[in-house]
Amino acid sequence: MDKTFKPQNAIFCVKIYLDANIYVNYLLGQKGEELAAEAFRRCIGCSFSIVSSPTVFDEVIVACKGNTLLLQNLADSLKKAGKLEILEEGTELHWKAADLNEKSRKKYGLNDFIHALHARDNADLFVTGDLKFRPEAAKIAKTATLREFLASL
Repeated sequence: MDKTFKPQNAIFCVKIYLDANIYVNYLLGQKGEELAAEAFRRCIGCSFSIVSSPTVFDEVIVACKGNTLLLQNLADSLKKAGKLEILEEGTELHWKAADLNEKSRKKYGLNDFIHALHARDNADLFVTGDLKFRPEAAKIAKTATLREFLASL
């Protein structure tokens, strides 16, 4: 089964799992910031929602050098609009991710597999900007770049 997201097959009321790099681009004003800002605006005003995890937020906090205020403000805005669900993480998920990481010969990071597994189990789509990991992620969950996802709306 092809798990690559095809924009023409998009449906509304989807849950998307955003990779940490999208939050980082937005919060730090990096390349892709405008696209990420558009996604958060459209999420609040549209019929898709975001599923996230402590692992995403931990990665973002590290990338933002411990500054949690920007991330907290964004999360609060999304929660207030009823557009953010934060998942719990158990040891079973981490063991599965570690196993996948080992099978890939640690070519990617453990967190990459945690994200893909969360997306598979809790969202309709894994949206990532990590083009190196995307083919591996597509073996686990449906994937799209942020640009592809937004173009499908």
